Amino acid sequence: ENLVRLARGLSPSLLSDNPRLKTIISASLAALAADCAKNLDNDFDLAVDHLAQLALLAQGRIRHGSPESRAALRFGFLHAARDVLARNMHRPNLTPAAVAAELGISPRKLHLLFEPTGMSCARTLTAMRAAEALRLLRNAPMQPVAEIAQASGFDSSATFYRVFRNLYGITPGDARTAAVLA
Repeated sequence: ENLVRLARGLSPSLLSDNPRLKTIISASLAALAADCAKNLDNDFDLAVDHLAQLALLAQGRIRHGSPESRAALRFGFLHAARDVLARNMHRPNLTPAAVAAELGISPRKLHLLFEPTGMSCARTLTAMRAAEALRLLRNAPMQPVAEIAQASGFDSSATFYRVFRNLYGITPGDARTAAVLA
C-alpha cells in the first residue's frame, strides 16, 4: 500500500542520473526476467517490492537510510555483482576486490551481500565457471579440455580438474563422455 502511494505520479522518464542505481536496477530487472523465464520458484513479490523501492529511491521519493531502501539496495547490488561475475568469469584474474571496485563498493560490503546466499562471491564465481565448463564440455565435444578450462576462466588445468571433480563428482572427461552417450 505504501509503495503504491509513493509510486503515484512516478514519471516513466529516466529513473536516475546515478550510474550505480542504473546498474543495480538493470541487473535486478534482468535477474527477475531470467528467473521468470526459467520458472524458478523465487519470491517474486519480494523482488518486485525491491525493484519498486529502487525506482522510488532513484526518483528521490524515499530516503536512502530506511530499512526498506537498504534491503532493496542489497538486493540490487547482489544482482549487479552476479552480473559482473557472469560477464567477466572468463578472466582468470577476476577477484572479489575487482567486482567490488566495478560496483563502487568495498570488498567487505560485497562479502556481506553474498553472506545470506550461503556462498561467498569467490565460490559463486567458481560455480559459474564450472557450470560454463560443463556447458562447453557438452556442446563442444572436439574442443580440448584444457581450452575449455581456460575459456571458463580457470587459471590452470589442475585447478579446473580439482574444482570440477569436487562439484560434480566426476572428471571433465567423464562428463563429456556422459554427454556424448546421452
